[in-house]
Amino acid sequence: MQKPDFSDCLDEIVARDPRYDKDAYLFVREALDHTLKLQCAARSIRRNSSGSSAAVGRRGTSTAEPMDQHVTGEQLLDGARQFALEQWGPMAGTVLAAWGIQATADIGAIVFNLIAARVFGKNEQDSLADFENVFDFHDAFARPFLPRRLAGEPAESAAGPDALGTPPSTASA
Repeated sequence: MQKPDFSDCLDEIVARDPRYDKDAYLFVREALDHTLKLQCAARSIRRNSSGSSAAVGRRGTSTAEPMDQHVTGEQLLDGARQFALEQWGPMAGTVLAAWGIQATADIGAIVFNLIAARVFGKNEQDSLADFENVFDFHDAFARPFLPRRLAGEPAESAAGPDALGTPPSTASA
């Protein structure tokens, strides 16, 4: 029997849970790929800096194969945040909201829908609670693009430039 393709699985998932657009599921899958690439790169850097050419497998055995490719909820959320910002910059929050993703818990619900459909796997420690209130979407996707004063950052000192970048010697009183 042939395994159904990802698109067919998504059609079934969206029919069962219409809260999220099909594109939201595609985003989470791409965000997982992005997160795994980041982890692989970090392992490679650690391996190269230690002079070792083999990774350590799950049971502590040396192997040339990649380590366990499991990510935690927090790791996936961080990777998803980075991926969204890279893809859409200041529009990331707007794009995600259009697909029904407005909080980290929404990404968790998508992940667990994909787990239920056997598209993603999980271990015993994984929980939907891992995705609850990990970060605020406004802080993650809007605040980096706000002027400093609106973002809640302290204004420059009297000797530094103002919020528009004007040096103090040319700033109007």
